[in-house]
Parts: sequence; structure tokens; C-alpha cells
Amino acid sequence: MEVDILTGRRLLIAAILIALACGFGSAAGRTPGSGVMGVILPATGADRSLQDVLAGSFTVQFTLRKASLHIADSGAEAAFTLRRALSEAASKNAEYLLVGTYSTTPSEILLQVELYNVASGKKIRSGATSGRINLSLDTLVAQALEKTLTGITFQDASAVIVAPPADTTPQPIAPATNGPREPATAPAVVADSGRAPPWKRLGISSGVAPMIATGPAADYTKLGLLTTFAVDLRFRAGAGALEAGILSGACWMSATGVVSTANILIIPIGVDLQYLLNSGAFPGIILHASGGPALMSVKTGYLADQTKIVPYVLGGLTLDLPFDPSLGLTVQANYVAFLESSLAIMAFAPEVSLYVRF
Repeated sequence: MEVDILTGRRLLIAAILIALACGFGSAAGRTPGSGVMGVILPATGADRSLQDVLAGSFTVQFTLRKASLHIADSGAEAAFTLRRALSEAASKNAEYLLVGTYSTTPSEILLQVELYNVASGKKIRSGATSGRINLSLDTLVAQALEKTLTGITFQDASAVIVAPPADTTPQPIAPATNGPREPATAPAVVADSGRAPPWKRLGISSGVAPMIATGPAADYTKLGLLTTFAVDLRFRAGAGALEAGILSGACWMSATGVVSTANILIIPIGVDLQYLLNSGAFPGIILHASGGPALMSVKTGYLADQTKIVPYVLGGLTLDLPFDPSLGLTVQANYVAFLESSLAIMAFAPEVSLYVRF
């Protein structure tokens, strides 16, 4: 009996040792989660041709962060869900899931990036950026990733981007019954997934220009100064944008005759029209026209001051140099004419103007 007890104890100890050895061996064969798996999703109505372009931009940005990015096919999935993406990321032993969702208008793009912890399923951080659809998409992706990945260190320099098929439309995600709680909508943090980036509708600009007289007035005056102030509303117009509003300002000139000198002050108040030909390009090209009445005041040393209303016209070509969607600079090649009955004042006015948009 005593021999049987000893034998049984030895067998039990041996079994425990074998089990521990197997457990340690299995643990040693596994590596902790590392790297990133990414998903790029077009929102409803977004331009799907940009999906591959954005995937390439993400690849470039991860390369700059010394991370290797591999583009993988998501298969024949009919719809995206966060639960499925987290499960796939876990199967690839990824530590993070990166979800990028974008919406577009004919000229602008809004990009939202969200970072999830695969183990917990919780969103760690998110970032968004918007801008024009042009060669600066890499910059927009870099800005969104900078907001999202600052302070994040990857255990492994490997990452996977999954781009759903072109006919895939993000669908709402059903609430989770077990495991991490998921959002009730697709991962884009946009209340309306088809919503376009904010349209800057109101523009205010102010500029200054030398007036170089031409025509008959050039015999009496050579140089003047023109300042302008304009308030315009913007409207979408095909691939461009139309601005309509009011332009005012002031013009100062000094005319010298045979026996006296006249100081001329002109204040135009008229309709302002601008058409941006290539919205989204840098620099933008604008056709500009303005016209209406102007108050002209003439002071001389030998006659009483004279004040009258005269018509004016202004037109030209403008280069739009935006710093961002809300602030920019324009360089204008304008020609202006104040149609006074006895002597029309015409001049070339190269203007530099600063604008803000709301």
C-alpha cells in the first residue's frame, strides 16, 4: 500500500511537471501583440478612386516612421464591422487597429483616423484633417497620423493596411453582446458619413495697389494709390466657385496742370464678382470684375471743391495663394477706370490682398 502511494505521488508530480513544461513551451512560442493593422473606408458618396491613393499615402507615412506597411486584400467581405476588424487584427497578432474613413466633395476631402487597442477593443485616440484634393494628400495623411500616433511606440515595425473592395459600403455595427463594446455606427467619427468638409461661405478681403495712370490722364498724373475692401458670399459652381458681394475702398491721385495742382479722392462702392476657375488647385486662378458708382472729390487752389458721382469699372486676373481653407493671399493684375465726363481716369493697378473665410 505504501509503495502504491509513493508511486501515485511520483506519477502526480511527473504529470504536473510535464504540464508546466508544456505551458512554458507554449508561452515561449508566442509573441506578444505588435504592429498595426489598418482599414481605409470611403464614406457614403465618397470618391472611391481615392482609396488606393490614400493607401499609398499611408504606406509612405509609415515608411517615414520606419515602419513597414503591407497592403492586404480584405477578401469578399460584404460589409465592414469593427468586431470583424478587431478579430482579424488579433489573428494577425496586431497590437493596434487603425481605421481611416474619408468623405469627399468635388474639390475637398475630410479624413478621420481612429486608433483602437486590439486586446481591449477600446479607442485610444483619433484625429481628423481636411483640405483640397490635390498633390498634398500625403500632407493631409501626415497631419491626421501626427494627431493620432503621437506618443505611440510600436513593438514591431510591421503593419498591414486592409482596403475593402471598391463596391463595399460601410454599414452600421451591431451592438456587442460579449467582449468589448462597439460604436453604434461605422468607425468614421462623422455624424453624417456623407457630409462634406465645411464650406467656407463668407469671404472678407482687403488690399492695396499702386495706380499707374494710362491714356489721356497720364499727361496730368503718373501714380496714385488704391485700397480696397470687399465682402463676398461664395457659391459652388461646377469645378470652381463663384463669389458675389460688395467692393469699396479709396483712391488718391494728384494731377498737375500748367498753372495748378488738383488733389483727387475717389471712393467706389459697387458690385464685386469673382469666379475661381480651378477650385482645389494651387495657385487658384480667379477672374475678377467690379463696377458701380464712385464718389469723386476734386480740390484745386483756384476753384471751389467739386464733388460728383461717376461710374467705375474694375477687372482683371487674380492668383489665389491659400495658406489654409480659412486664410490666404491674392496677387491681382487689375485695370480700373473712373469714367468722368471731361477726363476719364484709367490706370493699371497690381494689387496684393489678404482674405479670410468663414
